[in-house]
Order: sequence, then C-alpha cells, then structure tokens
Amino acid sequence: MDRPSPQLLAAERGVVVQSFDFRVEFAARTAAGSRNPTNQDALLCRPDLGLFAIADGMGGHAAGEVAAALALSVLEAELARDAAKRVVRRYGREPTVERRADVFALLRASVGEANRAVRRQGESSSGQRGMGTTLDAVLLARDRAFVAHVGDSRIYLLRGPQELRLTSDHRSADFSIRKSGRQVTSHHARGALSRSVGHAAELVPDTLSVDLASDDRLLLCTDGAFAPFNGSPEIWASARFGEIDVIAAGLLDAAQAIDRTDDASVLAIGVRERFVSRATDAAPRARDLAIVEACPLLSGVGTSATLATLAAALEIEVDCDEALPSELGGDRFAYIVLDGKFAVADGRTMGPSALLMAESLVDVACRDVTPRALERGRLLRIRHEDFVRAHAHDHALAAQLYQRLARHLAQTRVAH
Repeated sequence: MDRPSPQLLAAERGVVVQSFDFRVEFAARTAAGSRNPTNQDALLCRPDLGLFAIADGMGGHAAGEVAAALALSVLEAELARDAAKRVVRRYGREPTVERRADVFALLRASVGEANRAVRRQGESSSGQRGMGTTLDAVLLARDRAFVAHVGDSRIYLLRGPQELRLTSDHRSADFSIRKSGRQVTSHHARGALSRSVGHAAELVPDTLSVDLASDDRLLLCTDGAFAPFNGSPEIWASARFGEIDVIAAGLLDAAQAIDRTDDASVLAIGVRERFVSRATDAAPRARDLAIVEACPLLSGVGTSATLATLAAALEIEVDCDEALPSELGGDRFAYIVLDGKFAVADGRTMGPSALLMAESLVDVACRDVTPRALERGRLLRIRHEDFVRAHAHDHALAAQLYQRLARHLAQTRVAH
C-alpha cells in the first residue's frame, strides 16, 4: 500500500529562545511507513521553552502512537512548569557545576514522569498493555544542549565537515558491543530494546550536554530515518547544506528511497548567530572531545558516555609554574589535561589527554609530587563526589570507568 508523502510539521527561522544565547531555526518532518497502520512517531517543538523532542512508539492497535504522544505531552508539561523554568534561568545566569546538575536532575525527573504516565495508561486499557516508546529530548540553555535519551532513536551533532553521534542505542546488541569499546552501526546488528519509556517502573535516561556554536546543527532521528543507511556516510549527504527544512526533508526523502517500511521522522535544529555576549560556560567544549576521549579513563567508552561522565567536570586555566591542588576544602580532585605541559613525579612531563591525580576519583590521597604547569594550560577538574554522581544512574558505565581507572593506576605504579 502506498503511504502518504512526508509531512512538514513545523519550520521556523531566526527564533529567539529564552535563556539561550543564539537564534535558532528548526524543522520537523515525519513519514508513515508501510509496516504500521498509523504513524507511531511523535515530535515536539517548543522553542519558547528551548525544548525539542522526538519519540518512536511501540505497541499494536495504535498503542505506540498513544505512548509516543503521551510521553511528549507529559515531558512538555513538566518542563513548562514555573519551577522548571526557574532551574533553566538560574543556569543561564550562572552556569556552575551545581546548577548544571540541577538541569540534568530536571530532565531525569521529567522523563520519569513521562514513564509513569505511559505505564498508567497501558495498565488501564487491555488494548494498550505493554506499549512503550523511545524518547530523545534537547533542552537549549545558555550555549549548551542538554540531552535526555531513552531507546534507539538518535541525536547527531553536525559541525562543519564532522558529525558526532551523541547518543548510544539502548539495545541488547548495542550494550554488549559498547562494553568492548565499539559501537553498533549496522541495521542487522540491532537487538531488542533494553530501555524504553513505559516498560519498567523505574527509568533513568542517559543525560549529557554539549556546547554549541554558530552554524552547528542537531538532528533528532527515529530509526526509520537513519537505519536504512546501514552506517553509510551517505546519511550526511542531504544534511550538509541548505535551509533547515530542506535538510530535514532531504534526509527523510533519502531514507525513504531506500526503505519505506518503518515510520521515519527528523527534527533538525540549526544554531544561528549569537546575540548574547557573556562569559563562556566553564564546561567541556566539543572541540576538546578528541583530546578527552584519548584520556586513559575514557578511551573507548564512546562520545555519549564521555559527555555523560564529564557532566560534572569544570574547565579551568592555570598559569606557568602554578601547582595543581589535589585537595581543596576537604574535596579531592583529578584533572584531564586539555592544553599545556605539566611536570609530575620522577621528572616526567605530561601533556594533552593525560589524567593527573587519578587516585582522587576513588577518594584516595595522592602520594605523588603535586603536578606543576610548565606553561599556561587548560584542564578539566573533576571532583570525586561529582564523578560518582555523574555515573550513579548507569552501573554498566560505572563498571567500565572503574576498570579503566584501576588499570591506569596499576600501570602508573609499575612505570614508577
């Protein structure tokens, strides 16, 4: 049976988003697939809240459509509350680690409410029992995108000629492969969902944030929009140039030309000119990701896990000959070097990607000589308590990090 042509659900340009430093443009498109009697994808565009989201429902007799729409409706209502707006405004005024943590907590709580609503609805109707949905949300604040992710829809960041996949699929196959440091890219490797909205009483989404700059583009896609490409770089051929609605349409049309069986949706967000001038957020920059991902602690865990781990990291600058304290006010700190050179124990010199004072992450006092800057440099400072909190909701990630940390500490001791 022929399916309707892709629909343009929303498109705006030059929009001012409250508490966000850039004008934005966005476009949302969706197309029904031949496999389902109804389109079970749902999209949400609330630029006044800085909120954009996408959901891919699951369940027979249109139950997936109900689950996706309900999840986005509850998410929208939660983030439209005055208390939620205050959290975002406070972060916009002063982007401290603590206020950034408040934004993450707000996102987790909102997704939790959506999960409970979908479960209640499913339990109240036999025809909707067992329904669920994926959920990906972007909340724009100051100069960052805060992300909440559940399921196997995806969010990509396009910056110049590069693209970053910000999310990891919550599928059993993806989980087993992620543990070995690789990522699922092929459609045939995809297994059953290991996490979705509506399927478990307690749900904790992946949360992360990434800095944004003019001309960046964020793409939120259900699997019907990216899976047909089977990992091919052709997925980006239609997303490089043109107005944002053309980009959304081009990506969706290209996917449907390959495979029209599944519902497919794209929500494209373009970051335009910056119109607010103020101090930058002291958090990891996207341009530093390659350096950070080469750090012994984070090598091989993937971009989304790296960003999640660094949610509580603080970027600092030090002058030449300045010492790095391992303790301040009873708190212990470790450091990842972004720029510069630092003298450490035994006369060694450490540069970008080095992990300094790693013992602090397990709340152990450092025995080495305090590192000292040999030139002006930048580092990410990670407090022990913030490190624990950043991965407290993801036990699999925590296990990976502590394994890497133990290996690094052992190798460091042997080298000494």
